[in-house]
Amino acid sequence: MLATLASLRIRNLALVEDLTWEPGAGLVAITGETGAGKSLLIGALQLLLGERADKSLIRAGADSCTVEAVFEVTAGAGLDEWLEEQGAEPCADDGLLVKRTLSAAGSGRQFINGSACTLSALKGLGDRLVDLHGPHDHQSLFSREAQTRVLDAFAGQTELASAFATAHREQARLCREIERLQAMESDAAMRREMLAHTVQEIESAALHAGEEEDLLARLRTAGNSRRLLELSAQIGTALEGDSEGGVRDSLAEAIRAGRELARLDPGATALSDALEAVSERLSDIESDARRYAEAIECDPQKLAGMEQRADLLQSLKRKYGGSLEQVMERGVTAARELQEIETRGEAGVALEKERAAAGARATKLAAKLSAARVKAAPAFAAAVTAELR
Repeated sequence: MLATLASLRIRNLALVEDLTWEPGAGLVAITGETGAGKSLLIGALQLLLGERADKSLIRAGADSCTVEAVFEVTAGAGLDEWLEEQGAEPCADDGLLVKRTLSAAGSGRQFINGSACTLSALKGLGDRLVDLHGPHDHQSLFSREAQTRVLDAFAGQTELASAFATAHREQARLCREIERLQAMESDAAMRREMLAHTVQEIESAALHAGEEEDLLARLRTAGNSRRLLELSAQIGTALEGDSEGGVRDSLAEAIRAGRELARLDPGATALSDALEAVSERLSDIESDARRYAEAIECDPQKLAGMEQRADLLQSLKRKYGGSLEQVMERGVTAARELQEIETRGEAGVALEKERAAAGARATKLAAKLSAARVKAAPAFAAAVTAELR
C-alpha cells in the first residue's frame, strides 16, 4: 500500500457546503440509506484523482467548488521520484496534499503538494494511490505499471528498478535538453546576427559611466560661450581697470595708506595686513577668471562634435534602455548571449556524449532488470495461482 487517506475536505460540491471527513484506521465502511451522501464521497474522490468534471457539480449559488485530501504516504513508496518527474514538491513528513478546484466559468486548477499540475498528472497520481472498484471503474491490477511494481517487489528487485528509473529519467532529461538546443539552433542565425549588431553598436560607442551628465554640462556651457566670455572679461576689466582705473588701482592706494598708517601707529598693523590679504585674494580671483575663460568651448567644430555625441547617446538609450547604465548592461548581456550561441555547438556535442553514456547505463540496467523479472515470473505466477485456489 502506497498511502492511506487521512482526511478529505469538500466545499461547494453538489449539496455539500463544507464537509471534512477523517476516516479512521483500518477498514472503514460507509453505510446509510439512499441519498445519505455515500456516492458523494466517492464522487469527490474521483474528482480529486483526475476524473472528468463539469460546472454542474458546483453547489447552487457558489462560484467554485474545491476538493482536497491529505494522504499518509508509506515510507519507501517511491512517490518522491514520481513527484520530481512531474515538477511537484516532495512529500513533507510523509504527507501528500492533493487539491482540485473547479470554477463556475468552467476552468479548473489542480495542485500536488502546493505545486500546480496538469489534469493528466493528477490522474496519474490517482492511478498510483487509489483503486475504485465498480462495474465500470478501472483497477490498478490491470495496469502494466502496477503489475511490474508488484513483480519487482516479489523478486526483491525494487532497488534495481529504482536505479533503472533514475537512469531512464536522466537519459530522457538529456534528450529533452538536446531537443531544446536543436530548436534554439533553428533561429540562432538570425539571433546571432542581431546580437552581433547590438554588441558592435554599443562597444563602438565606447561608453563610460557618468559621461552623459558631463557632456550635457559642457554643452550648456558651450551654448552660452560668447556671453560667458563677455562676463569673465568684465570681471578682469573691473579688477585690473581700464584708462579710468579699476579695483586694483584703488586697492593699491589703500595698501600704501595702510602701510604708512602702520608705520606711524603700530596698532594699525592688523588693518594694513588685512589690506595685503585682500590684494592676494584679488590676484587669485583674477587667475581663476582667466582660467575659466580659457576653458570655455567656443570652437564650432568641437561644439558640433559634442552635439553629435549627445545625439548618439540619446539614440542608444531609445534602443537599448532608459539610461546609459542600462545601455551598457545590455551590451554585456548581449555579448554573453552571443558567446553562448557561439559555444552552443560544443555544448550539444558534450550533451550527446552524456546522453549516449546515460543510455548505455539505462540499457544495461534494463537488461539486468528484465532478466530478473523473467526469472521471477514463473514463481510469482505460481504463488498467485496458489492464493487464488
